[in-house]
Amino acid sequence: MRSRHITLTITTGLLTLAGLQPALASDKGEGAAATLQEHLTISGIIEVEASSREAFDGSKEEDISLATADFGIEAKLVDWAIGTLALTWDDEEDKVTVDEAFISLGPAEKIPASLKAGRFYLPFGVFESAAVSDPLTLKAFETREDAVMVRFEKAGFTGGVYVFNGDTNEGGGEEKIEHFGLHGGYSLENDDLKLSAAVGYLSSIVDSDTLGEELDREADYVGGIAAQASVAAFGFTLSGEYISAVDDYHPASGEDGKPVAYHLEAGYEVELGLPLQFALSYSATKDLAPILPESRLAAVVGVTLTEGLGVKVEYSHDTDYDSADGGSGEEADAVTAQLSYEFSLPK
Repeated sequence: MRSRHITLTITTGLLTLAGLQPALASDKGEGAAATLQEHLTISGIIEVEASSREAFDGSKEEDISLATADFGIEAKLVDWAIGTLALTWDDEEDKVTVDEAFISLGPAEKIPASLKAGRFYLPFGVFESAAVSDPLTLKAFETREDAVMVRFEKAGFTGGVYVFNGDTNEGGGEEKIEHFGLHGGYSLENDDLKLSAAVGYLSSIVDSDTLGEELDREADYVGGIAAQASVAAFGFTLSGEYISAVDDYHPASGEDGKPVAYHLEAGYEVELGLPLQFALSYSATKDLAPILPESRLAAVVGVTLTEGLGVKVEYSHDTDYDSADGGSGEEADAVTAQLSYEFSLPK
């Protein structure tokens, strides 16, 4: 899951709780607090889930787990330079790791270009969803790399190019900085309408976080394309995303294929004393057995209890590939309840 950054300012009130209020009573102390408030941003999200799920082999599991614990710091000493560090808790190894760490330079008032360098999620796919479970597009193609990206933004239009040295290395041999990607998009938002669209190209889809662990990293490079669009109006939201290899993937051993994933989602939000959210999500894959299911259907109901605090309940149904296609031919259900808290100061 991608990190979400929420603002937290170190205010006089928080410093009082820490026992530091007397030190800031002077004008000098208040000036130091104001400096922190202006230049330092801290963010975080915690998600706790209770679930009952079935596997394709028929086994069942019930669990209460800390699903997400993300923490981010953003420092901006000047308007055109920002440093961002995002930490995440790894539930498999039970330790905190660096999720993202990058430097952003620009854009300036007269120069609509910016530079981003460090470790970050490549803009190949958008993966927006109100569901608790990740859409299969994200599971298949989300890609985090140490990279350098140049980006342009003007009148709602964005575009950029990035380069990196991925884990894949066609044919083996010396490693070179020969991986790259392109992305473009458009967004519009007013009181009645919000819409967005994005397209992208990645020179090696096997560098995604999931496929890079499962597929042959020395096979010939296979590029991928991604397209996404969403529209929101009058409480309704519709979105769709399609990601595909541009050619067949030919590993050194195993079956050829052309990996594909797509995601469709409809949502509705209404105020009935408290904000209620409803969503129906469907995602599917092709030529990705046995790495991922063939399809996933999820229905979600959520309520916002107060700012930053929410509860969601999701029912999901996964269908595996047929045995002839490398799967089990089975189906599996899951029910998940999620309690989440995003903290943000100042508002």
